[in-house]
Amino acid sequence: MLICRRDLASTSYGADRQMKALFLGNVAADTANGISAELPPSLEVKILADPHQLTRSPEATADADILVTNVWRAEYPPIPRLRFVQSVATGIELIDLATLPKGVAICNAFGHETAIAEYVLMAMLVWAHRFREIEADFRIRSSWRPSWVQSGAPHGEMFGSTVGIIGLGRVGQEVARRAAAFGCHVIVAEKERLHLPVCAIRS
Repeated sequence: MLICRRDLASTSYGADRQMKALFLGNVAADTANGISAELPPSLEVKILADPHQLTRSPEATADADILVTNVWRAEYPPIPRLRFVQSVATGIELIDLATLPKGVAICNAFGHETAIAEYVLMAMLVWAHRFREIEADFRIRSSWRPSWVQSGAPHGEMFGSTVGIIGLGRVGQEVARRAAAFGCHVIVAEKERLHLPVCAIRS
């Protein structure tokens, strides 16, 4: 889900100024195709599935007002008219904020925290039960030798273990709920929660 509460429609672009959006990267390209019917007809859309295309199409960034992506690097062409960045990922760590014009609104995405939390718990179960080691030996030798069934090392359990979560955002909360359901002791470390808007503003 791509969400932002910043109202760009209130910005005046002039009668002859058409708002332009650049969807950059394969995830953003897939997103553009998925939401094309929801985009306003007055919005001019440019889709570059491969960011390397920017070197051959630098004009794509020259007049873009909106950038939809999960990566932006210092070596990319300047994007001077940019007003709004929508990340197609939860994080924005792959977006070089220092290269963006000042005053740009930056939003992340949410709605996939359930899938991420389930993946985290799956990885924890695989690690605790030594699944990869046992399954790999079974595939190669049709043997359960690494398993306790054949006097191998006993597997662990998630129950009673301590799970540390840094940051109790949407993903962290979902991981905490599931870990607690498995009988884990959950410890959370986070900065003091501030009531910030959904968007951050590049200052």
